[in-house]
Amino acid sequence: MGEQEKKVRKDRFVLGNNKRLGKSLVTSYYRAGYDELVLSHDMPGYERYVQKFLGEETMGYEIISHTTNRCTIQDLAGTAMSVFDNVLRRIWFLVLGIAEDLLNCVESADHDGLRALYIQEKKINILSNYCIRTLIKQPSDSTHLVAAQYRFTRNLEEIADTIKDLGQYLHAKEVLVGPNPAVSVVASNLKKSNGFLNEFYAIYYQFSPERTERLMKDLQDYYNSLIPLFSEDIDSFILHHLFEMSKRTRNLVSNVIEIQIA
Repeated sequence: MGEQEKKVRKDRFVLGNNKRLGKSLVTSYYRAGYDELVLSHDMPGYERYVQKFLGEETMGYEIISHTTNRCTIQDLAGTAMSVFDNVLRRIWFLVLGIAEDLLNCVESADHDGLRALYIQEKKINILSNYCIRTLIKQPSDSTHLVAAQYRFTRNLEEIADTIKDLGQYLHAKEVLVGPNPAVSVVASNLKKSNGFLNEFYAIYYQFSPERTERLMKDLQDYYNSLIPLFSEDIDSFILHHLFEMSKRTRNLVSNVIEIQIA
């Protein structure tokens, strides 16, 4: 029992009136593997705000007590490396799903459907945070593998962030409402990008040097093909996100090679 207690990580933080900082702070503590956190603050009713974002960002972090100016958060679920692979596979399915949903919205001009991407991306964030927390709490003798899997999980999460951000931008600018030359460009490039993601998913679970080599070449060729689009009358924000999706997928390839040799 004594050895188990030594592994419990606790901390305190004086938040003051910094409401938004609290959200980033608590999520960072969660990812870093802390089991208990006491927040001191000067914001009446702040615990309601905390409870809301705990449900949006974490699995298992709960408020166990609070007073007017103090809130105690504790992990009630724990972590288990035995479920890491299942959670990561679920993240994969959600990422492939949100990518396909964005493409379907663009092809069918489903303006309202773009808003649903935000909800899907939130689910990915929660699961990614859990995976990262699980990795951080692993024994120090697995440092190289943990670091490689950490970078991989973060890149996969950031691909989902980029897809969500592109969807929100298309919705805010009403790009799918009425004729727009950007729509065909977005659709054709999303098809290619989704194809790369699906190919990489297959490689991740059944590594093949030959398929990895082909994918690396195809990704580089695709990245180069995006450059001439900047000379056309296409929204630079849209092009930036297409570039980001390409770059993040290329990063995944580097990550999986690191995992193979860790």
